[in-house]
Amino acid sequence: MPPHLSPKQILAAPDFESLGRVRDVARLLNVSRSWVHLHKHEIPHLRLGGLLRFDLAEVRSWSLRQRARELTRLQDEMERLGGEDDAGEASTPR
Repeated sequence: MPPHLSPKQILAAPDFESLGRVRDVARLLNVSRSWVHLHKHEIPHLRLGGLLRFDLAEVRSWSLRQRARELTRLQDEMERLGGEDDAGEASTPR
């Protein structure tokens, strides 16, 4: 999904005053404001003139998709490594 919202999403988004700012996204994702600026090309956002605004519900959905992808990647990596458990021991077949 492209980081910019589509025209349809813009029309469905809350009015301008209720869109989130960089600090709101940083708080939501528990990251710094500079991290949000560095990763803005990945995070769904609106660019209104020189201002960045975020539909926080869309950012929340994006964050959940990112988390799901990362969990899948980690599970695939664990399977590739032979299914080791938390203690570093190979799991036994049942």
